[in-house]
Formats: sequence, C-alpha cells, structure tokens
Amino acid sequence: MKKIIIADDNDAIRNYAKIILEESGYEVSCAKNGREAIMKIKAEKPDCVLLDIIMPDINGGEVRETLRNDPETEKIPVIYVTGLKDRNENAYSKTAQNEYMLAKPFLPAELRELTEIVMRSSEAQSTQQRYQSSEDAR
Repeated sequence: MKKIIIADDNDAIRNYAKIILEESGYEVSCAKNGREAIMKIKAEKPDCVLLDIIMPDINGGEVRETLRNDPETEKIPVIYVTGLKDRNENAYSKTAQNEYMLAKPFLPAELRELTEIVMRSSEAQSTQQRYQSSEDAR
C-alpha cells in the first residue's frame, strides 16, 4: 500500500485530506507542523508528502529544502497545499521535478486526481532508474 504523509497545521484540512486519501486506498500519516513532518518523513519514507506551505516553526519550503539535502528523502514527491495559489487558475500544477501545487480549498476529486498523477509519475521514475541501473551493470 502506498504511503502519504500529510503535514498541515490546520486540523480540519489535515483530517479532510486524510479521509479522502484513506478512502482512495492510501496509508496516511499526519504531522501538525514542519518539525514533526521532517521526523515522520525520515522515519517512514513515504511515497508522497502533502505539505502546507505556511506553518509555524518550520514552513513547507524549509521542510522541502531539508528533504532535498538528504539522499534518502530527496526524491520523495511533494504536493504543496496552499491558499496562495489562485483558484482562477488550474486547481493544481507541476512546479518542478517531483513538486506540485494544489490550491486550497480543494475538492476531493482534485486531491485524488493529483495524487494519482504524482504516484504514476513516481512509479515511472523508479522503473526508469531501475532500468538505467541494470543497463549500467552490463
């Protein structure tokens, strides 16, 4: 079962996303702030992280930077969940390799669809890396 960590300081949004993702068949773990998110991500090695940008103590950008600087977590895909994204644009978008943005408030279908896109992209990258490793071994 694919694992997702949700890091958001808003209990309602964290619980809302957790229900949606669990109903979609994912194993979900939650963090209330950036510091807790970093500890859980390093310990649990999730397949994806849903990360609020504006959080107390360590914000989402700082969490992502910490993950990027660790070879064990640098490739974990991140979906930033933010009220900073304009809802008049698409509800979600890709911002960089392994980084996506989802506007708050989001609909269950938007979260499910983006999560599926991220998981398929992540699986494709893993397959490509395994193929490249086997080619390099020859």
